[in-house]
Amino acid sequence: YNTKESKDEVREHGGIPELVKLFSSDNQEVRRFATGAARNLIYENAENKAHLIGNGGIAELVKALKIKDDNELAKNITGILWNLSAK
Repeated sequence: YNTKESKDEVREHGGIPELVKLFSSDNQEVRRFATGAARNLIYENAENKAHLIGNGGIAELVKALKIKDDNELAKNITGILWNLSAK
């Protein structure tokens, strides 16, 4: 999550919409990894934030929170929301 180039490359190759789809995976680990990756991709990256929002990311995050009690998932989602609110 440290290099803008890597984050941009994921976006340019269509990775963000694919991650958003995985937020509602039936597999708990997939949900955790997808939200963790998204949290890192949007950190200090306005274009990736816009892409996440534009691809229904907020709605999918809310759905993911309702799936099951999962502290790790909740931490990732909270991190995403925090990163979205930051400059």
